[in-house]
Amino acid sequence: MLEAVKNALQLTTTTKYDSELTGYIHAGLQDLTVTAGVTNATTDSTDPLIQRAVATYACAQFYLTRDSSQYAVMMAAYESQKGSLRQATGYTNWGNDA
Repeated sequence: MLEAVKNALQLTTTTKYDSELTGYIHAGLQDLTVTAGVTNATTDSTDPLIQRAVATYACAQFYLTRDSSQYAVMMAAYESQKGSLRQATGYTNWGNDA
């Protein structure tokens, strides 16, 4: 997922931000799990919807102190993606008899 985030931010030629971006990736995965109930949000997820949502979250956090207008746009996109995952079949346990 780190490479996807770096590609989105056009930071593919540097490792300067890898640690920061990795932290944002983990936070995005945790946010999907805690606030949306997504059960399969892990760093090794190959699901393109989860990967895109986490990449969007990480990009937003990267922009937080660098470009507040870009942050707002990216967070709005992330919230929309998170809402879609929350409601999509197969991404949460909500409503299942477990």
